[in-house]
Amino acid sequence: MEDVSLSLYHYMCKNIVGTENHVKTIRLMNTVCDNLSSDYRKVHITSGSFGEGLEMRGSDIDIMYVLTFIEVHDKIKSIVFSPIKTYFVLTTEDTKAGFTMLRLIRSQDPTMLKSCEKFRQDFYLSNALFKQLYLTDCCPVEHGPCVSDKEGYSDFAYCLHSKSWIQPASRWIMRSGQGYGLLTFPKDPDRRKIWIQKVKRQNFVPTEHSRLCAKHFDFDQFVIDARIASSVKFTPKQKRLKANAIPTIFNYNKSGGETSALGASPSKRKRIRHAFHL
Repeated sequence: MEDVSLSLYHYMCKNIVGTENHVKTIRLMNTVCDNLSSDYRKVHITSGSFGEGLEMRGSDIDIMYVLTFIEVHDKIKSIVFSPIKTYFVLTTEDTKAGFTMLRLIRSQDPTMLKSCEKFRQDFYLSNALFKQLYLTDCCPVEHGPCVSDKEGYSDFAYCLHSKSWIQPASRWIMRSGQGYGLLTFPKDPDRRKIWIQKVKRQNFVPTEHSRLCAKHFDFDQFVIDARIASSVKFTPKQKRLKANAIPTIFNYNKSGGETSALGASPSKRKRIRHAFHL
């Protein structure tokens, strides 16, 4: 079996994928080309199999254009407006899990206004209308989220970048091989009282063994913001809260209390008697 695997690997390197150095060279070339092709209005990203350094027979070329003159935010109060940019805010009401709508906040670009549809007194970006902005004689075909040429050699996706996660998905980034992490209740009486009120567990009195899951805290409550750490591929060994951190993310049941306790082995339950998570 080992000989068969090695033979398959060598065959793929020679006839299909290319050697490891060949793949690295293509990736490096793509990075250089992307940097040279980007400008102040868009970021050019070669994606798909070729972007990964694979020259697969019959594979098309996938290009992403991240439009920098359009900003997407999760909160209006965090926006510093520029007259030359268009601004949207994330809205997850009446959407399926993992999806969001983009509500128009401000724009002086008439073409961007034409890409929006009115819904409940507000204007939201339409995926279909937005793609039509980029249909040309060279790329007249709509292909999923992309515009493509008639032969199907190239797919171009015009993208918007949000530095924030939609609220239902914001806690996913906290996941790691070591779990979410459990945090002790503060010793300061005032902050400790606030934590207890947030938990809403009837007759709950935390002890020295009580813990609260880290997923109940928003990103800005930690000394190291997980979103920033993820962007630079850094995983902190310990999730350390700020001195004034308050838990705000809970899923309360009908009686008003937190839904469930963190599952643990019998040996762990002796040490961690009160640990809550969604």
